[in-house]
Parts: sequence; C-alpha cells; structure tokens
Amino acid sequence: MTGRYLSPLQDEKQMRRLKRRASVSKMDKADIERLTLVLPEYTIVGLIGEGSSSKVYSIESIHSKKTYACKEVLNIFESDEKTRAMLREVQIMRHLTEMVQ
Repeated sequence: MTGRYLSPLQDEKQMRRLKRRASVSKMDKADIERLTLVLPEYTIVGLIGEGSSSKVYSIESIHSKKTYACKEVLNIFESDEKTRAMLREVQIMRHLTEMVQ
C-alpha cells in the first residue's frame, strides 16, 4: 500500500529550481505508468529524489499549470511507527500550507 499527498509550491524560484532538479530519466517505465494512472490531471515532470521509504516527484497540473511536489510513500502501513510518522508529516504539511495561504 502506498500513500500520496501533494504539496503546492508557492515560490516561483522554488518551482524553477524543482523543474531543473527533476529528471524523467531517473524514473522507470512502471513509475511513469503508475503515476499517470493515479494522477490523470497532472503531467509527470520527473523524479526529484528518493529515500528508503518514499519517492518525491515533480508534477504539473494540466489545468492550472502549477507545479507540485508529490510524495509517494512505500509500504506506509508496514509498521505503526511508520504510519504515525507519516501522519505527523501530513499534518505538518497541512499546517504549513494553511500558514502560507
């Protein structure tokens, strides 16, 4: 089971930097197909980075042309500790997003 959430990128400079770092060449075909299926309203710009339990992608809204960071968490329900940590991260992201708006 994987989890995903989107984080809007507010700063124009941050968006340009993100697009430069993202690379579709780092992504395998299965990643692109899976993300396209799950996020049909977005264009996959590329992979920004990955860790032991997640990958972060740069995606762009087809309608608004806004750029977002999309984090895919792998095996989110693997342990209670991992699930709680991800929940905390999502709550922090929501709080930060509300502060910016």
